[in-house]
Amino acid sequence: MLLLGFLREWPLVAFVPAALFFALALRNQRPMVWGAALVWAAYAAYEFLMRTGVLCPDECNRVDLLVIDPFLLILSIVAVFSSMRGRRETDLT
Repeated sequence: MLLLGFLREWPLVAFVPAALFFALALRNQRPMVWGAALVWAAYAAYEFLMRTGVLCPDECNRVDLLVIDPFLLILSIVAVFSSMRGRRETDLT
């Protein structure tokens, strides 16, 4: 989870995958891709609030990451495959 660890140090960088998924969603109009874009944007905001101490003023135990990290990875993979599937179907018509 090295990449997601980097995103915890620089939480606003998580808006980059959100922007990429938003661009894919505008192109493909696939609900899964829209969901991935929204979840990545929410994750960026959440990590920013955690990093600045708004949600966790003291040193927190980040057990939430045991769920968030795998969920983000699986959602991203499914959204990428969904966008590829949507693109091929539109190319055929």
